[in-house]
Amino acid sequence: MLMLTSETPRLVFKAMRPLQWTKNSIVFAGLIFGGKMFHFFPTLRALFAFLLFCILSGCVYLVNDITDRHRDSIHPEKRNRPIASGRLSVTEATWAAILLGSIACLASLFLGRNFFLCSLGYLLLMFFYSFSLKRMIILDALVISAGFVLRAAAGAFSVEVEISSWLLACTVVGSCFLAFCKRRAEMDLLDKEAIHHRESLSEYNIDMLDQLTTVCCSATAVCYLLYALSPETTEKFHSNLFFITFFPVLYGLLRYLVLSRKSTEVGRPEKVLLTDVPLIVAVLSWVILVLFIVY
Repeated sequence: MLMLTSETPRLVFKAMRPLQWTKNSIVFAGLIFGGKMFHFFPTLRALFAFLLFCILSGCVYLVNDITDRHRDSIHPEKRNRPIASGRLSVTEATWAAILLGSIACLASLFLGRNFFLCSLGYLLLMFFYSFSLKRMIILDALVISAGFVLRAAAGAFSVEVEISSWLLACTVVGSCFLAFCKRRAEMDLLDKEAIHHRESLSEYNIDMLDQLTTVCCSATAVCYLLYALSPETTEKFHSNLFFITFFPVLYGLLRYLVLSRKSTEVGRPEKVLLTDVPLIVAVLSWVILVLFIVY
């Protein structure tokens, strides 16, 4: 029987991990690189798309925390999450995920058929990830990448622009880079308890993850550079200066790679991106350069 309390809405909101909604900012890629950032209606549609994906990703976190509640209880930080700690019941979390997910999917129809399909595809893919795919080595990171690609594509569909294949490739390897950094941080933090927290960690090791993060970091840099130097980009923005945006991107990637080797904080990328001053400077520098060149 469902028993709601005055604390339920607050606990549901907390379980939806609002700090991690920063990952949905990739929805704005189509708006920014499509040259429509200062157009009123496209900006409004992009903001609505961002809001919907915040709700959808929040539903995914609810489901993920339900399936992982026993494993999260051994994690020094995750044990304090509403579901793992028992403050939010499985029944309450399940009904919240169903209700909010249904509302978000229905609302996504207002942004067009393609946006709706991306939203639904993201939701289904992440549910499969929560129940089984996250237990498979390498595939766990690739599924996370697919989730980012769907968000980027949905954002482009919401403002009716095309997104470069190089940017999509950059999204794939970039999100893999973040995922493997997170796996490494989990192994560092939990040591021998890591395999009890996440099954796929039993097949990873530190040396392997160091190699995977290095490869994905390099691939991300190359994909972005190829996008910045491509004739398509030069023609689109009527400028051959876009390549200079590569420098803050390269610095940001290398900074994050260094942090992954000496800090377990990269297990929470949303926190690192909001608290590490050099990374914040790199991101702001990139934003300023992009706005200056594109607009």
